[in-house]
Amino acid sequence: MNQADGRIIPVILSGGAGLWPMSRESYPKQLLSLLDQHTLVQRTALRVALSLQEHFHRAEHWIVVNGTAIVTRDDEEMLLHENESVFVPLGCIHRIENPGKIPLDLIEVQSGTYLDEDDIVRLQDVYRRA
Repeated sequence: MNQADGRIIPVILSGGAGLWPMSRESYPKQLLSLLDQHTLVQRTALRVALSLQEHFHRAEHWIVVNGTAIVTRDDEEMLLHENESVFVPLGCIHRIENPGKIPLDLIEVQSGTYLDEDDIVRLQDVYRRA
């Protein structure tokens, strides 16, 4: 990741056979598990936070399986550990982030009348999508 001028910019390397011995056009290095069970894409995603967002048609329930999470839920901020969970009601402004070095694995359960990705209203975003 590059942190030029205060922005976080994820950089995902690409390329095919020859750059890395196990990399193939049909299975590039981004999809290989090199250091542990996580791929390069997953390891990048584990270090960043979701955008501060809300949904108008769905609620979410997050269960931490591994690691630690900082959850923002409206004006409340809480720390969740393994085997802990939080309910994010419909319309709630929320974010989840990994504050540590241990990968954050979680289960997200969505419920509501409409579950497509265009129901995300981003209020703040490190990738400037808000």
